[in-house]
Amino acid sequence: MAISRLHRSIQISKRETNILALTESQILLQRAQQFAELAFEASVQTDAEGVIGDSIWEEFRRSGLATSPFPKEFGGADLCEPGRASNLCTILRLIGSADLSIARIFEGHVNAVLLVARYGSRDQLRALSERVARGALSAVWGADDAQGLHVINSSEPVLQ
Repeated sequence: MAISRLHRSIQISKRETNILALTESQILLQRAQQFAELAFEASVQTDAEGVIGDSIWEEFRRSGLATSPFPKEFGGADLCEPGRASNLCTILRLIGSADLSIARIFEGHVNAVLLVARYGSRDQLRALSERVARGALSAVWGADDAQGLHVINSSEPVLQ
């Protein structure tokens, strides 16, 4: 099955240590591509059932994507760092092209981790990283109130 292929691939990439070894970013992107392939293969079933299967979430966690937004000291890959924005965009595109629902959930998870990393305490970030390593995800959602934005002056448009 495709899921076990990903697990074997991850094990192999962890063992490879030579002069021409892939960088951490390349490995993460490779794992994201492999996960996206699995998500795509499962997407017909996911759409039919309206639920993302537990095995997909387990592979998401196993791939390292769930912990990737955390700083390295908390078991992550520093994916929230500004210098990693192109990696994050690439990962979101890969996953989004396979299953947009999973990509949106991952994006919310990354945003939540970023907020805790920026405004939370080290203990809060550590606690969250430990929960995510065990399979939890976090998310953020924002929405306008019932009124939303509207133009209040048509000659000189101002949004309110």
